[in-house]
Amino acid sequence: MGVFLSSPGPGPGPGPDLDPDYDAAVKWFVKAASQGNKQAFFNLGFCYANGRGIEKNPVMAYVCFFMSVASGDTEAVVARDEAEKKLSPAQVAEGKRLASEWREKHPKPDEE
Repeated sequence: MGVFLSSPGPGPGPGPDLDPDYDAAVKWFVKAASQGNKQAFFNLGFCYANGRGIEKNPVMAYVCFFMSVASGDTEAVVARDEAEKKLSPAQVAEGKRLASEWREKHPKPDEE
């Protein structure tokens, strides 16, 4: 999960001497997430959680991890649950409301 952003090493992506361009990455993640891409949701959650390429926002991190799980990413459950632990009950409710609104605005083709 989030290999491109979170861990240097072999393969594509940043290595130990390269800094990823989080600003550009966030723009692409938003585009991919708008099409329901679970990895994009996860990576956006990482960016929101850590303030990488976008202002740090724990509620939006939770929303993105929540949407990643809702899109079928079972590995994102841990990230979603960890993000939820950092929020108040009101913030969790707000995150779930935002996720619900997003799903209404971006239905999957089989949900239309």
